[in-house]
Amino acid sequence: MPEEKYNPRKPIIICKWVTDKKLARKLANFFVKNVSTPYISHGELITGRATALNSWNKNLFQIIFKELQTKIPKRQTKLTNHRIVVATEKDKIIALAVVHFLPKNNYGFIEDLIVDSSRRGRGIGSVLLAWIEEEARTSRIERIFLESGIHNKLAHHFFEGKKYINCSRIFFKVL
Repeated sequence: MPEEKYNPRKPIIICKWVTDKKLARKLANFFVKNVSTPYISHGELITGRATALNSWNKNLFQIIFKELQTKIPKRQTKLTNHRIVVATEKDKIIALAVVHFLPKNNYGFIEDLIVDSSRRGRGIGSVLLAWIEEEARTSRIERIFLESGIHNKLAHHFFEGKKYINCSRIFFKVL
């Protein structure tokens, strides 16, 4: 699906895959503006986005900008593994997700899902997640995995409410 429209409480939210690399800077700004330290999980530590569970890397914008540039394809196909989707309302980005589909293995994972911090709790994350799940189904994905920072209790509640199951715990040790 190139584009979908949803209407959960009047506003029209449009979800679509990102194919314009020129948007990477805008998306990186959105990311940095809308994450807080509870968002930090092992993925942020591994990629260098964060330096500790309570501390973002001082170069977070540059790190995210580079990541997004590499994950925006010129066009989406069923063979495109990394994908970025945005939810917009009146051409304003209100949510962003980075997903990775592996249809050959029948699974995918959501690397990031970020909603504008001033608009959380209004159904935007639900719209975006439903859109991602439908795209996954059309790509023959049978399971979607995601991770959430250990202190991100609101996200845990959100995902559990969408029938996601906690299937593991990740431990680490600083040496």
